Amino acid sequence: MRRPRRSSIIEEGEVTPTQAAFIADRYLCDNEFSNTQALFRSEQQQLTLEHERLALAQERVALAQERLALAQERMALAQERVRIQNVLIEMMNTYNASFITHPPAPAPTPAPTE
Repeated sequence: MRRPRRSSIIEEGEVTPTQAAFIADRYLCDNEFSNTQALFRSEQQQLTLEHERLALAQERVALAQERLALAQERMALAQERVRIQNVLIEMMNTYNASFITHPPAPAPTPAPTE
């Protein structure tokens, strides 16, 4: 079973911020820049948290926009349903009215002859 991709935003050949941080950390470690590495790690954690918060905020905005679009679509469907119901009611009224019998016209009275 294949694992799903972590993010649909990531395209082939693109380096994620986490990957870049890992590469920089390994470079600092391999070249024995321990003070710089310690500073980098603390700053990287703050940046990662900030990046995650931003991603969550963007996702929340996208979900809110999707919810609004769905609510508008639901409202349009409800209006269409009411319109169709009204048309059907009018059709039934017209159909039923065709069966209503009108009272017979009064018989003409013969004119008096003198």
